[in-house]
Amino acid sequence: MKIEAIIFDLGRVLVDVDFSGLFNKYTNPGNNPDFSFTLEQVMTEEWFIEHSSGKCNDEQFFQKVRENYNIDVSLDEFKREWASIFKPMPEMETFLKQTAKKYPVGLLSDTDAIHWNFLLKEYPFLKMFTNPILSFEIGAMKPAEICYLKAADSVNTVIENCLFIDDRQVNVDGAVKAGMQAVQFESNEKLKDFFKMNNL
Repeated sequence: MKIEAIIFDLGRVLVDVDFSGLFNKYTNPGNNPDFSFTLEQVMTEEWFIEHSSGKCNDEQFFQKVRENYNIDVSLDEFKREWASIFKPMPEMETFLKQTAKKYPVGLLSDTDAIHWNFLLKEYPFLKMFTNPILSFEIGAMKPAEICYLKAADSVNTVIENCLFIDDRQVNVDGAVKAGMQAVQFESNEKLKDFFKMNNL
């Protein structure tokens, strides 16, 4: 395994993500204990895909969410709530910083401007990514091939010598199909074991 650069996904790899509180607050007023709204559900919604791909602005995105889920709040309040889904993963921040001492590191994330601007303020370590590849800026989401090509370019490394880390198997498969090496993120400990096993 020849690895010259490491490219990280963002959500559920470097910071944790939990949509359940947001949607429970606005769409489950009766506090139904069986209610759930997972990241996988959110990422299949048309309004999420359009916004994360930069195909609609924040106001248009807000209108679509409000129409679909009868959310009766202002745009500013919604932006605050939309950005409240993240939780720190301190062990991965440490792992990233250690990895960056040995390899060029890149970021490839399906995200939007609301989330990215919030994350840069709340998680300053993300500023170490000098050329992040963000779906809302490039107009494409994983597992589209262009995402991986741009990510490899961002770390000035041929795609075959890049290792991509993502929590979703579909995105790992997309990376491999594009020519990258890739591993699915399950936990910090398993990732450290993978690095040790492969002398990274």
